[in-house]
Amino acid sequence: MKKLYHNLLIAALLSIISVSSLFAQNKITWTGNTDANWGTTSNWSTNTVPTSADTVNFPSGVSIDPVLDVDRDVSSITFGNGETLDLSNNTLTVKGDWTNNGCTFVGSTGKIRFAGSTPQSISGIQTLNDVEIDNSSGVNIVSGNWSIKGTLSLISGTLSTNDSIILVSDNSGTANISSIPLGADIAGKVYVQRYINAGSTNWHFFSSPVVNGDLSGWDDDLITSGIPGSDYPNWPSAANPWASIYYYDETVIGNVDSGFVVPASMSSIIGTGQGYWVWCGDTITGTQPFTIDTYGPINKGNINMPVSYTNSGNSDDDGWNMVGNPYPSTIDWNDANWVKTNIDDAVYVYDPDNLQYASYVGGVPNNGGTPYIASSQAFWVKANAGSPVLTAKEGVKSIVDSTFFKQGGIPFNINVLKGQYNDQVSFKVNAAATMNYDPQYDAYKFYSASTDVPSICAISDDNNDLSINSFNSNGATTIPIKVTANTSGLTQLSFNNIVELSNFNCVYLEDLQMGTFIDVLTSSGYLFYLYDTTNTARFVLHLEELTADFNAVDTVYLAVNNGEFIPTNNSTNATQYLWDFGDNNTSTLLNPVHYYTQPGLYNVTLDAIGMQSCTDNKTQQVEVISAVVTSLEKLSSSEINVYPNPIKKGNQLNFEIKESQKYYVEIIDLIGKYSFKSSIDENKSSLRIPDKFKSGIYLLTIYDASNKIINMRKISILN
Repeated sequence: MKKLYHNLLIAALLSIISVSSLFAQNKITWTGNTDANWGTTSNWSTNTVPTSADTVNFPSGVSIDPVLDVDRDVSSITFGNGETLDLSNNTLTVKGDWTNNGCTFVGSTGKIRFAGSTPQSISGIQTLNDVEIDNSSGVNIVSGNWSIKGTLSLISGTLSTNDSIILVSDNSGTANISSIPLGADIAGKVYVQRYINAGSTNWHFFSSPVVNGDLSGWDDDLITSGIPGSDYPNWPSAANPWASIYYYDETVIGNVDSGFVVPASMSSIIGTGQGYWVWCGDTITGTQPFTIDTYGPINKGNINMPVSYTNSGNSDDDGWNMVGNPYPSTIDWNDANWVKTNIDDAVYVYDPDNLQYASYVGGVPNNGGTPYIASSQAFWVKANAGSPVLTAKEGVKSIVDSTFFKQGGIPFNINVLKGQYNDQVSFKVNAAATMNYDPQYDAYKFYSASTDVPSICAISDDNNDLSINSFNSNGATTIPIKVTANTSGLTQLSFNNIVELSNFNCVYLEDLQMGTFIDVLTSSGYLFYLYDTTNTARFVLHLEELTADFNAVDTVYLAVNNGEFIPTNNSTNATQYLWDFGDNNTSTLLNPVHYYTQPGLYNVTLDAIGMQSCTDNKTQQVEVISAVVTSLEKLSSSEINVYPNPIKKGNQLNFEIKESQKYYVEIIDLIGKYSFKSSIDENKSSLRIPDKFKSGIYLLTIYDASNKIINMRKISILN
């Protein structure tokens, strides 16, 4: 028994030693004795580079601060006050606790990754770029705060914020939280900022990325008026206060402007996915940049946006909904994770700097619109039938840092400039589109409320004003264009990205008022005087695919029909024609008949002429031969019909045989060269013209079984 007890005691001691050694970690301190390179062994107190099993300390007062040389793993880490760590675009993975007593982190694309297997604690005040949480046991901020300037990625486990994370937005970009997968989460409140660049104090579209935020969260960033609890609730008068914040209620009957509603007070909750129309600037008339923020638990998971459709009998005014990006991240309108039921595919955002609306639909932007909708950005969508659904899922998030307004990737567009303001209408050729309004390809025209700006739009066949017009060309297309302004004056049109019209060779803008045509493909623009009374389409955009084309034999025999040459005109969208037969003879007929008199090689050219003398041409060489053959009229013929004639090589030549017997067919050219021979009967009444034949006139002879010629005729073989 005593021996058994002794053995158990030894085993217990060994177990304790084993466990203690398991948790033993090297404590390595940065000395910076040699240089700034993390990977230099002499820079560390143990003359070894730390590994994932090591606790690392960066003390204060070291003269050389470290630069992370490659991706590295450590256990726990402590930073002293006044230190700097340059991540140098690499990733530092921390598997234990993190304590920062005042270190600064640099490296605009470097990442801090928390990937322990037991709960990790974070303390200290720090500004980081990209942060990744990949610890199924969780990561907890126990003190201080995080200011994140890049992307917070949640891979696994829960990040407990201690209500102290700030998603920073400034002139260099806006932080975001990426898509949250199953098994990852974030708990606690977050400050979400949105930087507004310098520009005119004007209306902006805002939304909230946090749960149950209220309007007072914006009130400390903006000067507000006309609402109970605002800075100036009775401005300019108590009897008629001017509200600086609205939301939109689609169910209000009337024209589209009837649905704007003033919130009950500044303590009103900002609805999830609800858009707001906010007059803002850093002062009443200021133009300096400013930042708004909201604070609370972030919106996450599937978000059902507040959309409705109220049928008032006027489809132009029905179905408009101002919704907002619900996430602390850019969202991608093109992403497949959206659920869009009875929702048009266009989005619209007001640009307060240009005093115009930007729009986007189906890959086509207008006025700088893109599919990327920024954090805290509201936007218009249009429902087109009852029971609409618009649901955003985590997958619609994008790491693209977007202000929504971007230039680039724009199709052919016409820009109007009047004074310092401009507007744009965009066009896209789309085989699936029509000339009416197409909900999946077109965008309506939103007119600016400012009296200073011009407007331009296309008009669909069903009389809708469009900012984006996709259409099926069908060879020739005409599109009315309307340009309006509230004041008269000189106005400039410019034509941009003309390369997108490569399938059209005739593009003209017709000025109906002046009776003039502008060649869009060769002109950079058009200056005209616009009257403020203009409210109809003054211009028409004409687009044509003009094609010169014809079929004709490439060999003509002077002995056959006196050198007759009959081309077949296959041109499209032409109104006039000019033939040049290469022998100093011409014709303006659609399908002329020409007779050559001399042998030789001739270039036959067809000029197809469209609107405004726009021209396309085709040239084919024809050989004229002076061979002599037996007069076909004197040759015998039977009642065997042969068709088609002319015939293209490769096609079937058919024979109508009335007698039950076998025949032989021979095809030779008109200079007597043997070309082709076969047989036919009632069971085989067609022959394929071989591909080896050249285009020209041939002699077809039919023999009976006794080799007697019973039918001879000429046939034309075409390429």
